[in-house]
Amino acid sequence: MIIVTGTATASDGNYDALLAAARAHVERSRSEEGCIAHEVFRSVEDPNQLFFYERWRDRAALEVHFSQPGSLAFVAALGDLVAVEPTLTVVEAAE
Repeated sequence: MIIVTGTATASDGNYDALLAAARAHVERSRSEEGCIAHEVFRSVEDPNQLFFYERWRDRAALEVHFSQPGSLAFVAALGDLVAVEPTLTVVEAAE
């Protein structure tokens, strides 16, 4: 199993747009083959920051996910919405 975590922090005035883009991305991703879980949460320490938590069946499913047009569009949209570079961590884990 692959676990992906990440953060995105909205720039001033862009939180609602970031949240809308993130929610659409999460909803779309959940229907992809190999997606076990895909969630987004608001940070309790920084109200402009979102935290992403994903679980994928394997690396191959994650690579397909990363190459989807919707995923590519989401990453491109982040560039206009975030205050700092988003983070992304990918780890392999046993169930």
